[in-house]
Amino acid sequence: MFDHIRTCRGQFRLLAAALLALCLTAGCTNAAVGNGQAGQNTAAAGNGQTQENAAAAETADALTDKAAADETGKAAESAADGEQARQKQTEGTEGEIDNSGHDASNPGGKSEDSGNEAEEDGVTEITFTAVGDNLINEVLYGQAAERAAEKDGEKAYDFSLCYEKMAPFIQEHDVNWIDIETLMTDTLEPSGYPTFSTPGDSGRALIDAGWNVFSLASNHTYDQGAYGIGESLAFWDTMKEEASAAQKEEDDRVSAADGDDKAGTDSTGEVNDKTGTDRAEEADDKAAADSAEGICCTGLWEYGTEYDIPILTCKGKKLAFLTYTYGTNDIPTPDGAAGHVIYLEEEGLMAYQIQLAHEQADAVIVSLHWGEEYSHSETEEQRELAQRVADMGADLIIGGHPHVVQGAEMLTASDGRKVFCAYSLGNFICAQNSMPNPDAMIGLVLSCTFRFAEDGLTVEDPSLIPILSDYGEDYAEDHTVLYRDYSQEQALAHGMRTMFGFTQFDYDYVREMLTEVVGTEYLELP
Repeated sequence: MFDHIRTCRGQFRLLAAALLALCLTAGCTNAAVGNGQAGQNTAAAGNGQTQENAAAAETADALTDKAAADETGKAAESAADGEQARQKQTEGTEGEIDNSGHDASNPGGKSEDSGNEAEEDGVTEITFTAVGDNLINEVLYGQAAERAAEKDGEKAYDFSLCYEKMAPFIQEHDVNWIDIETLMTDTLEPSGYPTFSTPGDSGRALIDAGWNVFSLASNHTYDQGAYGIGESLAFWDTMKEEASAAQKEEDDRVSAADGDDKAGTDSTGEVNDKTGTDRAEEADDKAAADSAEGICCTGLWEYGTEYDIPILTCKGKKLAFLTYTYGTNDIPTPDGAAGHVIYLEEEGLMAYQIQLAHEQADAVIVSLHWGEEYSHSETEEQRELAQRVADMGADLIIGGHPHVVQGAEMLTASDGRKVFCAYSLGNFICAQNSMPNPDAMIGLVLSCTFRFAEDGLTVEDPSLIPILSDYGEDYAEDHTVLYRDYSQEQALAHGMRTMFGFTQFDYDYVREMLTEVVGTEYLELP
């Protein structure tokens, strides 16, 4: 835990960031997005709900007035220069999102050590997926505990069944993002709605299945108070350390294998003519060398780390991930907490972080936790904020929180870039028993390819792939499956029909609902 002095220092740094970001983002209008968060409209950076921050905001206003004459001119001149540079980039072609606002003199962005291009012609392609809410309640962790007890007992919870049907698909991609809707720890007792706490074994199972980017900011991040925040940070720090250690071990193995190949000998020093098995092992080694380095967590910030942009490196390219939430269910940042979320209304800080991300990375992916729960229609506030975030420099926007899917569209940023925005991917897995809703069983996978070339970055072939949370009577064997691997027989046995009487729920219902809500432009139906 951080003591009071460090907390104050962190809040002071956030105030400074907000003042600087105000100059850099003149014209951005602060707007709270979401529902039921009127009590958070006085939020300062990193907290947003204390009287001390309200006083700090008054001081900031006074300082801003004093500095405006000097800073506004500088910011305007800098913005004009940046706009001219980005206008020189090439235009996207049909079927591609042209993010060539990245500096063409430094292909792919600002990474000095990006090296090791995946293609001989200087083009690097990184495949990407994103899924919605990993929403674990007492049904899911209860089943996981029962499965673990039936096995060898090495783990307290076995969540592997939840994700195993998705794992092959996820592992076909380089970078895989997921919304961690609820706190994960190894220390807190598990709990469900309304104040969630999820066993850490769920996170381990996700890593084992292939996910490597974890979004930690949601309306439930503060459910377990200051202790929950600290334990969540500690858990994910441990996961990052373990992933890094595993990556180093794999890198050392691949390096040793490369050394043997270059020497033209096997481990005994004898000349070795390569067999089919040898070539297959070489292919595995190349895949390991091209894989993402470790895991990345974003959205829950330790005080003083707000400028440390979360970045995942893959194939020598750096992808930055940022997540913001509309609120935390009217729970203010707890006193003495080790970390905090950043609210959507803190647009100055958001803009500054996105600018830092562009300086440090080759692509910037922004997630927004927003919208109205169980509504298929994105709000005007969502659309307006999405446009502002695109103008700030996001290369891809991922939306979540409503627990059902919403539409998607291609935005045109102020610098001419095309930015894809999915307003809500819905739930990834759930067993919501307090408010059964067949549409909450249906989610989407956002799939695309980041293509880095000499003329900049394009985000190609964005598509939305349907998935379902599938379970039988009494929530039996709740797991997630691709719709393309689903059948009418499975749909007719779904608990939504057998337990709750939603007889309209069948295989065709999924297709019809998605077609109506999402449209067909980006929807990938079997």
